[in-house]
Order: sequence, then C-alpha cells, then structure tokens
Amino acid sequence: MGSGELPGEGYYSNADIDNLVHVRPEDEEDMERGGEGEDAARVGQPSRRGVPGGAGSAAARLLSENLHSCLDSIQGLAAEVDAACHSGLAELMRGHVYVGMADETRALLQYRTKLYIVDLAPLSRELFYQQVLAQFEAVESTLVLDPAPSIRELMAMALALEQARGAWEPEVHDGVSSEQELCELVALMLMEKSPMLEEYLGMRIDDKGCLCSLPLLLPGWQPDLGGLCDLMMGLARDVVWEQEQPCFRGLAQVLADFLALKPPLCPLEGPDVKDGPPQVPAHIAVAGQTDVKPPAAQPDATTPNAAPTVTLTPPPSSQPESQQGAQVLLPAMRSNLRPSSRRATDGTCVEIAALERLYRIFERC
Repeated sequence: MGSGELPGEGYYSNADIDNLVHVRPEDEEDMERGGEGEDAARVGQPSRRGVPGGAGSAAARLLSENLHSCLDSIQGLAAEVDAACHSGLAELMRGHVYVGMADETRALLQYRTKLYIVDLAPLSRELFYQQVLAQFEAVESTLVLDPAPSIRELMAMALALEQARGAWEPEVHDGVSSEQELCELVALMLMEKSPMLEEYLGMRIDDKGCLCSLPLLLPGWQPDLGGLCDLMMGLARDVVWEQEQPCFRGLAQVLADFLALKPPLCPLEGPDVKDGPPQVPAHIAVAGQTDVKPPAAQPDATTPNAAPTVTLTPPPSSQPESQQGAQVLLPAMRSNLRPSSRRATDGTCVEIAALERLYRIFERC
C-alpha cells in the first residue's frame, strides 16, 4: 500500500505499521534516534565484538550479537540490518498466530485482536540474507549436487532466458560467440573464487567448473534447483568481487534471492520459449546436519559403499506447497527475522481492516 493520500471520507493510512502494531514508548524513542549519534558511527566503523544497531530493542540487535564470523565486513553488514530493523513489525512477527495462506506467498496472521495479510516472499529474502550473515564461516549443512551441474551450462541457460526476455542478444566475433565467451569467463572466475566460497559459504566448485554443493541455511527448507541458472547469473553480474564488504553483501543478496520463497512465474513469451524455463538435473544427496533423511542405501555389487541419494521430488503430502513453506518459514521468522523498516511501508504487511476501508474508497471513486 502506498503512502500517498487518497480522497474520500474515512481514509485509513497504512503507511506505517507502527499505527497497527503496539510499540513500546522506549522502542519508539530508540527508533527515532537510530540513525544519529553513536549508533550511526558504529555502522560506519564495524568492530569484531558485535555492533549494536539503532532500532533499540534486544531483538533488533540479535543478529550482530550472534554472528559466527569475526570479520569486520560481516559485523558491519549485520549492524546495517540491526539499524534498519523495525521494532513494530518485529513484534508482530514474534507474537503472531498463523491463520492460513491467502495465496501462494501471502499468509494471514493474527496479532492480538487484528488480522494482517503478510507477503512472505520479501520477508523470506530478508530472512535468508540475515541467515547468510549469521552462518558466515560456519555453514553446517550443505546440499551436495549429484551429478554436479556445469557452470557453463547453467550460464548458457541463464543467457538463453535473458535472450528470450529480450534483455540480451548474443554476438559473434572471429568465430567465437559472445555466449560461449561469457560462459567460459564466468566458469573460470568462479573456479578461482571456489576456495573462498567453500570456506565461507559451503559452496564448492570443482576444477572442472561444476557446482558441487550449496549451503542449507534453514532446516527443512529445500531450495528450488530450477533457479540455479539465476544464481549463476547473479554471481556473475551482481557481486562486486574486488571489495570485501560489497562482495559479501552481494553474495548474501544473491543467495537470499535463490533460497527465498517465490511467487508463481508467469510463462515467458517468445518464439524460442515453448516448454518453460530450462530444467536442472534433479538428483541430490544430503550432507551435514539437516532434517532431510535420505533413503537407505541399496546394496550394489559395483559400488558397495555408494552414498544414498534422493531425487528432487516433493514428498507426498495433502498440504499445498505454500502451506508447507509457511510451516517452515514462519517459525524461523518468529525467532530469527529482523524485518526492515521498508517492509512496514511497502505493502508487505497490511491490516485487513485497512484493505476493507480502501476498497470502499475505491468503490466511491
């Protein structure tokens, strides 16, 4: 919901969730001075001991106080999250009662005597961004891809999607396609960065340019491997590798986009797109401490000690996928999410009564 004024009697502004969620006076005072004084100085000068943010409450400072990494850059990024945390929306996420799903990404939550419709997609991106920072240098669970997809092939699929959208057109110079050249350059770059990616994030790339593992940051949450081509494109395009803090910020954002809950995709249009986005090989093996239980290994004469594998097929369930997602995401958001202030004003969280009043205004207009 926007913050601009609408005509009509009885207009109800939902520009600030503070009007809808109880905020303690001391928290409100802390938020008002969150961008000034010592807190702002700390954001610009991160330390290795954990940097308190400007949102004021203990919950808002939870991220920087519980990091595994001692790197100044990660501490600084956590301080940014803490400073941007909205106490009112954080209180709603901590104290809500789950009612049900309104559609694939929006949940109905009750807080005290009010009912809210909350878009879990942007909140899940913030959750996974914060989880990357919290588990930086300490990822315990990884998803082992078997067979490991080629980075060159994933980039080729990503470029094909860009071409289908009309956002990119390949060229040929001296018999070499720009598509082939880009795929090779990205593969070589990520192979060079592989030791750092594996040490910090559990993302392993072998010497053949194949993606072997990915971090699992939330127990019970399986990423959609159909988004691997977008992940490769993000690593190639959206990460500033030359500077430490911008690099870590970009890596966290790209991984968060890959892991987050996503709304259903509209079919692409164009003569080259017939069967939807390219699919990625779906055999995976689970490594580390996860809630996913691989099936018992079957005896094999040639490979008696072969590791068990599972296929990327959702388990049989009477619940829709959105319902299962909410049951994993909402408990994690209750205890770990520090929602940013922009999520309190961009329509991510809206009181149902506010929607009813606006509908009446629109009907009169």
